Amino acid sequence: MLNSLFTLLARAQKGIVLAELALAAVYIAVDVPRGGEVGKALLPFTFASSLVAGLLWWIGMRHRPAALVQAANRRAFEAPPGPVPILAFTTVAPFVTEKLSTTIDRVSQQTDPWWLDILTSTLWVLALMLVARLVWRGAGVHLRPDGVHDRRIAGSLFVPWEALDAEQPPTISRPMQVKLTYRRPALVQSRGLLRRMPEIAAWNVDSVFVARAIQEYVSHPEHRTAIGTEAELGRLRTAIAE
Repeated sequence: MLNSLFTLLARAQKGIVLAELALAAVYIAVDVPRGGEVGKALLPFTFASSLVAGLLWWIGMRHRPAALVQAANRRAFEAPPGPVPILAFTTVAPFVTEKLSTTIDRVSQQTDPWWLDILTSTLWVLALMLVARLVWRGAGVHLRPDGVHDRRIAGSLFVPWEALDAEQPPTISRPMQVKLTYRRPALVQSRGLLRRMPEIAAWNVDSVFVARAIQEYVSHPEHRTAIGTEAELGRLRTAIAE
């Protein structure tokens, strides 16, 4: 039942984001003229919904699939769509909405320190938008014919296969991180805050599984050009199982 719920959330996550943003706009439009009374009345529901979403978020982070699938619009293998981004958004969105509503009310009445409310609300809204961006564009580890692409909120990391050391396989540095060993670190390309980090994130896929998949292509370069095809995905699954 839980797997079915997670699958449904993953498929509908963009629609859920749009629906939650629309509800947030309606909430603010109704709550501000009433001086926050609506927010007080809905506080138990807001807390309960965030608590449930947060619990499911925690469960989703600890039940990562030991599998890869074909990417939809590019030649690559990626983790199956997961519920973690939308659950993170749903957990945080009610609090950000309430904070923004309160800030608008305090600024309209010039209640000090209204400037601090603007600052904190802006930071919370930016954080929520980053999570929404994660839902919209996707993230996580992608295995491509030319290398490993790790896309996150804070940036991205691209590691060509030639940059990896075939004699030192990837290791599990933390439960959701795979540590790579570079033979030619100058080939690694990074954007944002990652700065050629040796770890890639495995928050949406089993870390041991993806480490073995990476090592398979480091050790067997003849199979790299077939990455992204159904036949190669079947061969990879067999190789990892063995």
